[in-house]
Amino acid sequence: MLRVCQFCRSSCDGAEAVCPVCGAPLPLEPASAAPPPLRPDGLQPRPPAATESWRQLAAVVGLGLLILVICGGAWGANALLAGKGKTEDSAGRIKVGMHISEVGRILDDGPPRSPSYPRERDWYPADEFGDGTIECEGDGEILKICFVGGYVTSIEESPSSCGPGFHKCTLIVSQR
Repeated sequence: MLRVCQFCRSSCDGAEAVCPVCGAPLPLEPASAAPPPLRPDGLQPRPPAATESWRQLAAVVGLGLLILVICGGAWGANALLAGKGKTEDSAGRIKVGMHISEVGRILDDGPPRSPSYPRERDWYPADEFGDGTIECEGDGEILKICFVGGYVTSIEESPSSCGPGFHKCTLIVSQR
């Protein structure tokens, strides 16, 4: 019956209870296979090169996945925190720094009404330099645009329960 010491990896084939080399207690059950041969310096043999390359590949893939998860989490946190005071609307049409006359042309881009009623874009003259807000609702969203000195300073979007199409637009201007 061949037993192998778990500490020094020497094999014993007797009824000894302790290892004759290091004095450690031997396992009760015999070894199912011969122990790997020791190198002359007493160290364990290295695994085959193929196993080592698979371990390195797994480490690189794991590190790549970790970086991907961290970047995704940072992007998600940024998207949550950037909800208020955004620099443009979700379609990218209205941006901070635009004059409200440009905003009026973007909001009212349809054909002129008949008979010749004033268009919504006429509410936003090019010489307007007041402070105020524009609040538009339509197509399932509410768009609130704040402006100072006639130029857009912040844009807020929120969902609306209204269906598709234009529903209302409110302009509040306070002159300086």
